[in-house]
Amino acid sequence: MLDFKEIEASFGINFNNYFAESLERLKPLAEDDLISLDASSITVKDGGRLLIRSICMMFDAYLKPSSEIRYSRII
Repeated sequence: MLDFKEIEASFGINFNNYFAESLERLKPLAEDDLISLDASSITVKDGGRLLIRSICMMFDAYLKPSSEIRYSRII
């Protein structure tokens, strides 16, 4: 589980504002029941465990969002 309050306290940011685009890109995973996404945390469910690296990549400022499918490289 990723607790937004812990990140906010460590880095002095508002998690929802700072990562708004990343959180938006996570919505399809929540709709597919791979993660639980609420206002204060993200929890990866059993079905999404193989996608943890891909989920983390959504928060990487150095990676540009693209339509390229990367799952084959990750799994």
